[in-house]
Amino acid sequence: NEAHLHHSYVGNIVNGKKRNPSRDALISICLAIGTTVEEVQYLLKYAGQAPLYVRRRRDVIIWFGFMKHENLDTVNSNLVDRGLTPLYKDQ
Repeated sequence: NEAHLHHSYVGNIVNGKKRNPSRDALISICLAIGTTVEEVQYLLKYAGQAPLYVRRRRDVIIWFGFMKHENLDTVNSNLVDRGLTPLYKDQ
């Protein structure tokens, strides 16, 4: 799938069965469905996760990915290219 997450994991998040999804999972889903920065910020806050913060190098790469409408694979590659923790690991 485009979010690089197991279908059942995403389904459990959507259906409210997964109460504490990881921050990276939420960001990955948002990138996969093409949300805006404002939408991902709201979702992260609602889920009790730290919002994207422009003083964190990793978050800046992710933020610009949303702003440039990049897909998850591109954002992930940009993180890896800069030696930062990827949103997902290649299988």
